[in-house]
Amino acid sequence: MWVADGLARRHIAIAALDDMLQWLSLEGKVAIYDATNTTRERRNMVLRRCSAEGVQVVFVEAICNDAAAVESYISDIRTASPEYTGFTNADEAERDFRVRIAHYERFYEPIDPVTDAALSWVRLVDVGQQVLVNNIESYVTSRVIHFLMNLHTNPRPIWLTRHGQSEFNLEERLGGDPPLTPKGEEFAHMLADWVQANIKGTDGLTVWTSSLQRTRNTALYINHPKLALRSLDEIDAGMCDSLTYDEVAERHPDEFAARAADKLRYRSACGPACLFACLRVLCVYAVCRLSGCGITLVALIVRRLRPRCLCSSPS
Repeated sequence: MWVADGLARRHIAIAALDDMLQWLSLEGKVAIYDATNTTRERRNMVLRRCSAEGVQVVFVEAICNDAAAVESYISDIRTASPEYTGFTNADEAERDFRVRIAHYERFYEPIDPVTDAALSWVRLVDVGQQVLVNNIESYVTSRVIHFLMNLHTNPRPIWLTRHGQSEFNLEERLGGDPPLTPKGEEFAHMLADWVQANIKGTDGLTVWTSSLQRTRNTALYINHPKLALRSLDEIDAGMCDSLTYDEVAERHPDEFAARAADKLRYRSACGPACLFACLRVLCVYAVCRLSGCGITLVALIVRRLRPRCLCSSPS
Protein backbone atom coordinates (compact mmCIF):
# COMPACT_ATOMS: atom_id res chain seq x y z
CA MET A 1 0.00 0.00 0.00
CA TRP A 2 2.94 2.32 0.67
CA VAL A 3 4.26 3.69 -2.66
CA ALA A 4 7.70 5.25 -2.95
CA ASP A 5 6.74 8.16 -5.18
CA GLY A 6 10.13 9.86 -5.13
CA LEU A 7 9.15 13.13 -6.83
CA ALA A 8 6.08 13.75 -4.68
CA ARG A 9 7.96 12.89 -1.50
CA ARG A 10 10.75 15.27 -2.48
CA HIS A 11 8.27 18.13 -2.99
CA ILE A 12 6.75 17.43 0.43
CA ALA A 13 10.18 17.34 2.06
CA ILE A 14 11.19 20.67 0.48
CA ALA A 15 7.89 22.27 1.54
CA ALA A 16 8.52 21.10 5.12
CA LEU A 17 12.06 22.50 4.96
CA ASP A 18 10.70 25.85 3.75
CA ASP A 19 8.23 25.94 6.66
CA MET A 20 10.99 25.16 9.13
CA LEU A 21 13.33 27.87 7.83
CA GLN A 22 10.52 30.42 7.88
CA TRP A 23 9.72 29.55 11.50
CA LEU A 24 13.39 29.79 12.49
CA SER A 25 13.66 33.22 10.83
CA LEU A 26 10.71 34.54 12.85
CA GLU A 27 10.77 33.07 16.35
CA GLY A 28 12.27 29.59 16.40
CA LYS A 29 15.53 28.63 18.09
CA VAL A 30 15.89 24.89 17.49
CA ALA A 31 14.00 22.76 14.96
CA ILE A 32 13.90 19.06 14.15
CA TYR A 33 13.67 18.31 10.43
CA ASP A 34 12.25 14.80 10.50
CA ALA A 35 12.75 13.52 6.96
CA THR A 36 14.24 10.44 5.36
CA ASN A 37 17.40 12.10 4.06
CA THR A 38 18.74 8.76 2.90
CA THR A 39 21.16 9.97 0.22
CA ARG A 40 24.19 12.23 0.36
CA GLU A 41 22.66 14.40 -2.38
CA ARG A 42 19.54 14.95 -0.25
CA ARG A 43 21.57 15.83 2.85
CA ASN A 44 23.70 18.25 0.83
CA MET A 45 20.53 19.98 -0.37
CA VAL A 46 19.38 20.43 3.24
CA LEU A 47 22.82 21.70 4.23
CA ARG A 48 22.95 24.24 1.39
CA ARG A 49 19.49 25.63 2.15
CA CYS A 50 20.14 25.92 5.90
CA SER A 51 23.64 27.40 5.49
CA ALA A 52 22.25 30.07 3.17
CA GLU A 53 19.86 31.10 5.96
CA GLY A 54 22.59 31.05 8.63
CA VAL A 55 21.14 27.95 10.32
CA GLN A 56 23.54 25.48 11.93
CA VAL A 57 22.85 21.86 10.98
CA VAL A 58 23.50 18.70 12.99
CA PHE A 59 22.68 15.44 11.25
CA VAL A 60 21.40 12.62 13.46
CA GLU A 61 21.90 9.12 12.09
CA ALA A 62 20.32 6.14 13.85
CA ILE A 63 21.54 2.68 12.87
CA CYS A 64 20.14 -0.49 14.38
CA ASN A 65 21.75 -3.86 13.67
CA ASP A 66 20.13 -5.51 16.69
CA ALA A 67 17.52 -7.87 15.20
CA ALA A 68 15.61 -8.16 18.50
CA ALA A 69 15.36 -4.37 18.81
CA VAL A 70 14.15 -4.07 15.22
CA GLU A 71 11.46 -6.71 15.74
CA SER A 72 10.33 -5.02 18.95
CA TYR A 73 10.06 -1.70 17.14
CA ILE A 74 8.07 -3.25 14.29
CA SER A 75 5.71 -4.82 16.81
CA ASP A 76 5.08 -1.40 18.36
CA ILE A 77 4.65 0.24 14.95
CA ARG A 78 1.98 -2.18 13.80
CA THR A 79 -0.23 -1.55 16.82
CA ALA A 80 0.55 1.92 18.12
CA SER A 81 1.91 4.15 15.34
CA PRO A 82 -0.42 7.01 14.23
CA GLU A 83 0.94 6.38 10.74
CA TYR A 84 -1.01 3.12 10.59
CA THR A 85 -4.29 4.14 12.20
CA GLY A 86 -6.06 3.54 8.89
CA PHE A 87 -4.99 -0.10 8.79
CA THR A 88 -7.58 -2.51 10.15
CA ASN A 89 -5.18 -5.43 9.94
CA ALA A 90 -2.01 -5.31 12.04
CA ASP A 91 -0.31 -7.90 9.83
CA GLU A 92 -0.91 -5.70 6.79
CA ALA A 93 0.64 -2.73 8.61
CA GLU A 94 3.67 -4.85 9.48
CA ARG A 95 4.13 -5.99 5.88
CA ASP A 96 3.92 -2.38 4.68
CA PHE A 97 6.55 -1.27 7.17
CA ARG A 98 8.90 -4.11 6.21
CA VAL A 99 8.59 -3.04 2.55
CA ARG A 100 9.60 0.45 3.64
CA ILE A 101 12.65 -0.86 5.52
CA ALA A 102 13.71 -2.90 2.47
CA HIS A 103 13.40 0.23 0.29
CA TYR A 104 15.65 2.26 2.58
CA GLU A 105 18.18 -0.57 2.80
CA ARG A 106 18.56 -0.46 -1.00
CA PHE A 107 19.05 3.29 -1.31
CA TYR A 108 20.53 4.44 1.99
CA GLU A 109 23.94 6.13 1.91
CA PRO A 110 25.33 6.31 5.45
CA ILE A 111 27.28 9.24 6.80
CA ASP A 112 30.96 8.68 6.10
CA PRO A 113 33.44 9.65 8.85
CA VAL A 114 36.02 10.67 6.20
CA THR A 115 33.90 12.27 3.48
CA ASP A 116 31.64 14.01 6.01
CA ALA A 117 34.38 14.92 8.50
CA ALA A 118 33.67 18.66 8.15
CA LEU A 119 29.97 18.26 9.00
CA SER A 120 28.36 18.20 12.44
CA TRP A 121 26.71 14.85 13.05
CA VAL A 122 25.99 12.19 15.62
CA ARG A 123 25.54 8.48 14.96
CA LEU A 124 23.47 6.35 17.33
CA VAL A 125 24.11 2.63 17.01
CA ASP A 126 21.76 -0.04 18.39
CA VAL A 127 19.56 2.29 20.43
CA GLY A 128 22.41 4.17 22.08
CA GLN A 129 24.75 1.25 22.77
CA GLN A 130 27.33 3.25 20.83
CA VAL A 131 27.35 6.98 20.12
CA LEU A 132 29.75 8.59 17.67
CA VAL A 133 29.96 12.40 17.72
CA ASN A 134 31.66 14.56 15.12
CA ASN A 135 32.41 18.29 15.02
CA ILE A 136 30.06 19.36 17.84
CA GLU A 137 31.10 22.78 19.15
CA SER A 138 28.27 24.99 20.42
CA TYR A 139 26.44 24.81 23.74
CA VAL A 140 23.06 24.15 22.13
CA THR A 141 24.36 21.25 20.04
CA SER A 142 26.08 19.79 23.10
CA ARG A 143 22.71 19.79 24.88
CA VAL A 144 21.17 18.02 21.90
CA ILE A 145 23.87 15.34 22.17
CA HIS A 146 23.16 15.00 25.90
CA PHE A 147 19.49 14.45 25.09
CA LEU A 148 20.23 11.86 22.41
CA MET A 149 22.62 9.92 24.65
CA ASN A 150 19.88 9.56 27.26
CA LEU A 151 17.18 8.22 24.96
CA HIS A 152 15.81 4.77 25.67
CA THR A 153 13.14 2.55 24.13
CA ASN A 154 11.98 0.72 27.25
CA PRO A 155 8.87 2.19 28.92
CA ARG A 156 9.72 3.86 32.25
CA PRO A 157 6.60 5.22 33.93
CA ILE A 158 6.98 8.34 36.07
CA TRP A 159 4.24 9.44 38.47
CA LEU A 160 4.29 13.06 39.62
CA THR A 161 2.56 14.47 42.66
CA ARG A 162 2.78 17.54 44.82
CA HIS A 163 3.70 17.24 48.45
CA GLY A 164 0.96 17.46 51.05
CA GLN A 165 -0.15 20.79 52.41
CA SER A 166 2.53 22.47 54.52
CA GLU A 167 2.17 25.21 57.12
CA PHE A 168 3.64 27.71 54.65
CA ASN A 169 1.08 26.64 52.01
CA LEU A 170 -1.63 27.44 54.51
CA GLU A 171 -0.14 30.87 55.18
CA GLU A 172 0.83 31.45 51.51
CA ARG A 173 4.48 31.95 52.37
CA LEU A 174 7.50 31.40 50.12
CA GLY A 175 10.37 29.00 50.72
CA GLY A 176 11.31 27.71 54.14
CA ASP A 177 11.27 24.12 55.37
CA PRO A 178 7.95 23.89 57.23
CA PRO A 179 6.28 20.65 58.35
CA LEU A 180 3.05 19.27 56.95
CA THR A 181 -0.29 20.36 58.31
CA PRO A 182 -2.81 17.75 59.53
CA LYS A 183 -4.32 17.88 56.03
CA GLY A 184 -0.86 17.26 54.61
CA GLU A 185 -0.43 14.22 56.85
CA GLU A 186 -3.82 12.93 55.73
CA PHE A 187 -2.75 13.35 52.11
CA ALA A 188 0.46 11.38 52.79
CA HIS A 189 -1.56 8.42 54.09
CA MET A 190 -4.01 8.62 51.17
CA LEU A 191 -1.11 8.78 48.69
CA ALA A 192 0.45 5.62 50.12
CA ASP A 193 -2.89 3.83 49.87
CA TRP A 194 -3.30 5.00 46.27
CA VAL A 195 0.17 3.78 45.28
CA GLN A 196 -0.52 0.40 46.84
CA ALA A 197 -3.86 0.05 45.05
CA ASN A 198 -3.13 1.56 41.64
CA ILE A 199 0.53 1.16 40.67
CA LYS A 200 1.00 -2.40 39.55
CA GLY A 201 4.29 -4.22 39.25
CA THR A 202 6.02 -1.97 41.77
CA ASP A 203 9.02 -4.21 42.48
CA GLY A 204 11.33 -1.64 40.90
CA LEU A 205 9.59 1.45 42.21
CA THR A 206 11.77 4.14 43.76
CA VAL A 207 10.31 7.29 45.30
CA TRP A 208 12.25 10.50 44.62
CA THR A 209 11.75 13.52 46.84
CA SER A 210 13.57 16.74 47.57
CA SER A 211 15.54 17.01 50.80
CA LEU A 212 12.87 19.23 52.38
CA GLN A 213 10.76 17.70 55.12
CA ARG A 214 7.43 18.46 53.46
CA THR A 215 8.28 16.15 50.54
CA ARG A 216 10.06 13.50 52.62
CA ASN A 217 7.13 13.31 55.03
CA THR A 218 4.66 13.06 52.15
CA ALA A 219 6.50 9.92 51.01
CA LEU A 220 6.91 8.54 54.53
CA TYR A 221 4.17 5.91 54.37
CA ILE A 222 4.91 4.60 50.86
CA ASN A 223 6.46 1.18 51.36
CA HIS A 224 9.20 1.49 48.73
CA PRO A 225 12.83 2.72 48.66
CA LYS A 226 13.20 6.48 48.77
CA LEU A 227 15.82 8.84 47.44
CA ALA A 228 16.00 12.42 48.79
CA LEU A 229 17.83 14.77 46.41
CA ARG A 230 18.84 18.37 47.10
CA SER A 231 18.72 18.96 43.34
CA LEU A 232 14.93 18.65 43.59
CA ASP A 233 14.65 21.28 46.32
CA GLU A 234 12.50 24.33 45.78
CA ILE A 235 14.46 27.27 44.39
CA ASP A 236 15.93 29.61 46.99
CA ALA A 237 13.55 32.49 47.66
CA GLY A 238 16.44 34.71 48.75
CA MET A 239 15.41 37.82 50.68
CA CYS A 240 11.77 36.84 50.08
CA ASP A 241 12.12 33.58 52.00
CA SER A 242 9.33 33.05 54.56
CA LEU A 243 7.44 36.13 53.36
CA THR A 244 3.82 35.95 52.21
CA TYR A 245 3.00 36.95 48.63
CA ASP A 246 1.30 40.08 49.96
CA GLU A 247 4.42 40.99 51.95
CA VAL A 248 6.61 40.55 48.85
CA ALA A 249 4.26 42.77 46.82
CA GLU A 250 4.35 45.44 49.55
CA ARG A 251 8.10 45.40 50.31
CA HIS A 252 9.44 44.62 46.83
CA PRO A 253 6.79 45.72 44.29
CA ASP A 254 9.17 45.88 41.30
CA GLU A 255 10.48 42.38 42.01
CA PHE A 256 6.95 41.06 42.48
CA ALA A 257 5.73 42.51 39.16
CA ALA A 258 8.75 41.34 37.17
CA ARG A 259 8.53 37.84 38.62
CA ALA A 260 4.82 37.63 37.82
CA ALA A 261 5.48 38.70 34.21
CA ASP A 262 7.97 35.89 33.49
CA LYS A 263 8.32 33.50 36.40
CA LEU A 264 10.27 30.93 34.38
CA ARG A 265 13.17 33.18 33.34
CA TYR A 266 13.17 36.06 35.80
CA ARG A 267 16.10 36.14 38.20
CA SER A 268 16.41 38.69 40.95
CA ALA A 269 17.56 39.31 44.49
CA CYS A 270 14.71 37.04 45.56
CA GLY A 271 16.67 34.06 44.29
CA PRO A 272 17.54 32.17 41.09
CA ALA A 273 15.21 31.83 38.13
CA CYS A 274 12.90 28.87 37.81
CA LEU A 275 14.82 27.96 34.66
CA PHE A 276 17.73 27.05 36.92
CA ALA A 277 15.55 24.37 38.48
CA CYS A 278 15.03 22.84 35.04
CA LEU A 279 18.80 22.43 34.67
CA ARG A 280 19.02 20.83 38.11
CA VAL A 281 16.34 18.30 37.17
CA LEU A 282 18.23 17.41 33.98
CA CYS A 283 21.36 16.81 36.05
CA VAL A 284 19.44 14.48 38.37
CA TYR A 285 18.36 12.38 35.42
CA ALA A 286 21.88 12.29 33.98
CA VAL A 287 23.39 11.11 37.28
CA CYS A 288 20.79 8.36 37.54
CA ARG A 289 21.44 7.28 33.96
CA LEU A 290 25.21 7.19 34.34
CA SER A 291 25.13 5.42 37.70
CA GLY A 292 23.35 2.45 36.20
CA CYS A 293 20.92 2.38 39.10
CA GLY A 294 18.33 0.70 36.91
CA ILE A 295 15.32 2.70 38.08
CA THR A 296 12.39 1.70 35.90
CA LEU A 297 9.50 3.07 37.94
CA VAL A 298 9.62 6.44 39.63
CA ALA A 299 7.19 8.29 41.86
CA LEU A 300 8.33 11.88 42.19
CA ILE A 301 7.10 14.02 45.08
CA VAL A 302 8.02 17.67 44.71
CA ARG A 303 6.70 21.20 44.69
CA ARG A 304 4.48 22.08 41.72
CA LEU A 305 7.37 23.75 39.85
CA ARG A 306 9.28 20.50 39.45
CA PRO A 307 6.58 18.60 37.52
CA ARG A 308 6.36 21.62 35.23
CA CYS A 309 10.11 21.39 34.58
CA LEU A 310 9.97 17.65 33.93
CA CYS A 311 7.01 17.90 31.57
CA SER A 312 8.71 20.64 29.56
CA SER A 313 11.94 18.63 29.19
CA PRO A 314 12.50 15.69 26.58
CA SER A 315 14.71 13.59 29.06
